[in-house]
Amino acid sequence: MSDKSSVLKKVKKIVSSEVGIVETDLVSKCRKQDFVYARMIFSCICNKRFGITQKEIAKYLKIKQPMISLYLNNSVKDLEHNERFRKKYTECYYHLDRLEELQNTRDLNNKILSK
Repeated sequence: MSDKSSVLKKVKKIVSSEVGIVETDLVSKCRKQDFVYARMIFSCICNKRFGITQKEIAKYLKIKQPMISLYLNNSVKDLEHNERFRKKYTECYYHLDRLEELQNTRDLNNKILSK
């Protein structure tokens, strides 16, 4: 995945579908548990896997940076102790792995065909 905005969009789409919410709900102010879990998973994946800063994630989600910090800290605890959260996080991570694997295969095929 290339630039940050495309990464944010792809992660948003994957997290929303895996958690079972509408993409626009990810950036809503709603405090329902599924929405908060989705924002936590989104923040964690964007920060830890793709190196997107807390400030950039906060701007994308239209919230303040300290909330992203809280999400990241709570994600560590929830991954350890919350089976439901861990399952959703793992599903999102697996989906991203599969997407990147398909993209790499497609890129390799295009490279071979262009020779």
